[in-house]
Amino acid sequence: MKTYTFQDRASFNMAVAWTLGDTTHTDHFYVHRLNPWRDLFPGSFLEQGLKALAEGPVSREFCPGELVPAFNPALVKTVSRDRINTDFQRIVAGRFYPQGMVSGIPGVFRGNMTPYRCLEKDSHRILGDFNHPLSRFPLRVTLSGLKTGQAKMERGGSCTDWMEMALTGPGMQARDSAYPELTAAMGPADVRRADEGPDELFYGQARFVHHIDTHVVQCLTDWYATQVSPDDRVLDLMAGWTSHLPDGLHPAEVFGLGLNEPELSANRHLTGFTVQDLNRRPVLDFPENRFDRVICSLSVEYLTDPLAVFRQVQRVLAPGGTFSVAFSNRWFPEKAIALWPDLHEFERLGLVTDFFREAGGFSDLSTVSFRGHPRPADDRYYPGLRLSDPLFAVTGRKAA
Repeated sequence: MKTYTFQDRASFNMAVAWTLGDTTHTDHFYVHRLNPWRDLFPGSFLEQGLKALAEGPVSREFCPGELVPAFNPALVKTVSRDRINTDFQRIVAGRFYPQGMVSGIPGVFRGNMTPYRCLEKDSHRILGDFNHPLSRFPLRVTLSGLKTGQAKMERGGSCTDWMEMALTGPGMQARDSAYPELTAAMGPADVRRADEGPDELFYGQARFVHHIDTHVVQCLTDWYATQVSPDDRVLDLMAGWTSHLPDGLHPAEVFGLGLNEPELSANRHLTGFTVQDLNRRPVLDFPENRFDRVICSLSVEYLTDPLAVFRQVQRVLAPGGTFSVAFSNRWFPEKAIALWPDLHEFERLGLVTDFFREAGGFSDLSTVSFRGHPRPADDRYYPGLRLSDPLFAVTGRKAA
């Protein structure tokens, strides 16, 4: 039986999954070059898992409180307005904010970026949840894809708590009756853009560039391979010069709807296309039940009336069909709605999930994220940015 000898650096994928109602959440975090001497805590799940990981994936179920502190009702606190060290008017129920913006909370120091969630707000106070975002959930952790590399053993330096890194962020997208939906508080100011000029002008010039690094391009393609089948009729919403579909997939149809005709004409995946600005006219000119799959890549942050578009997608999907929305942390700042950059990246997963819920007619919602891979050396932001762009996605199914 092969085992990890704890002599070499170890790289592997760590998937953290949980379920809330009819929504499943999975975050894939890549542990890159774990140092066994510094980074493994005796008796920890990572130490135990690495012993068997060479033979295949290792999974374990964790009860609430085993990996992060369990939910503590005493950490749901009422905070008066005079203890909020930021613009009180900008605080919105349902949103996350740094704990350091609140004074008078034991153990919380100014500048602390650990998030808390605003549950309720009136003109004098807020109700904040200072628990870890994953404190209430049973978690399933799966390790897979072990790779080892020889390295000189380092006896000095600081340790890296890989589990803490993997669990920082996930949970902020989760929604239930305890947390207001972000869409409930959305107003005209939230969908304003720095450039309110016609989208046809902004996107009129063909760019033919990827808006994510090459690793994430492949990651998105691999993920679409799990969402789209060869016999599917696919609508690529807000399409460009590539649909990020696997070259060998060949669906029955891939129809593109975008803003730049030269880019759409160059998209080798498309079997047809039309030029349309969904912000000017959020209507899909297709009959009901027309498509088996709808995909939207790296563009949802530009929609000024997302609920109208999501309702149209639900209408044109065949029963049982799916709508898959993928995005990263790079966008055109001139055209993204004002709310988008104001949110934590995992909150954006929650916002898009809210779009599905409020649009209606979708079930079996799921979110997925991919983080932690090293940035490709050929990327223009290397080596200034060490990690590859993250990928986030939400999928919903039309009721059969």
